Amino acid sequence: MEDNKVVLLDWWASPFSMRVKVALAEKGIKYESKEQNLFNKSQELLEANPVHKKIPVLIHDGKSICESLVILQYIDEVWHDKSPLLPSDPYQRSQARFWADYVEKKLYITGWRVWTGKGEDQEVAKKELIELLKTMEGELGDKHFFGGDTIGFLDVVLVPFTNLGGDAADVEARAAKGTALLDTRGLEAELGGFDGGDIASESTSVDDDGKRERDPAFLIGGF
Repeated sequence: MEDNKVVLLDWWASPFSMRVKVALAEKGIKYESKEQNLFNKSQELLEANPVHKKIPVLIHDGKSICESLVILQYIDEVWHDKSPLLPSDPYQRSQARFWADYVEKKLYITGWRVWTGKGEDQEVAKKELIELLKTMEGELGDKHFFGGDTIGFLDVVLVPFTNLGGDAADVEARAAKGTALLDTRGLEAELGGFDGGDIASESTSVDDDGKRERDPAFLIGGF
């Protein structure tokens, strides 16, 4: 692999890969996307992420960086001279990381319950998800983005929980118009008629023994 080449091991429907794609697009970084078959994982993926064996994985200068939040921070630190994602102020940086942790530990798990749940549990999860997003909306205040006038770290982290349902280019286009990514009212309307359909049965991975198992990383897309 040539020096400084950037490769992304991803999957088209992965919201966590979308985070990375948005960050790379914001920075104007050219990269090679290598689509992965998550039901028959490639040797490259297994070697690049031997611990979790999951996407996304960013490969830069021959070195692998795993986990979307870690990748985002790596991208911001390496290409810090353009479109910074994290604030320069230490306190503001800590707050962005605090809310990113909130997204991972609260929104992510609740979103999984919405997509895989049935009946009463799913309805409860829908209500909980809306309340969690309203908390985020309160933090957003009157700003278009958590990063201020432009997309920042937390906005990118939240991409899987927006109602765009599109790709990195859609997010970029919306950002260029100064349109906030978080639309709780729109999401609430969409969730009202959502019952999960066959998503719960289809959203599975295959472990190394060939057994099918639920994998949260497959489950949350643009609501």
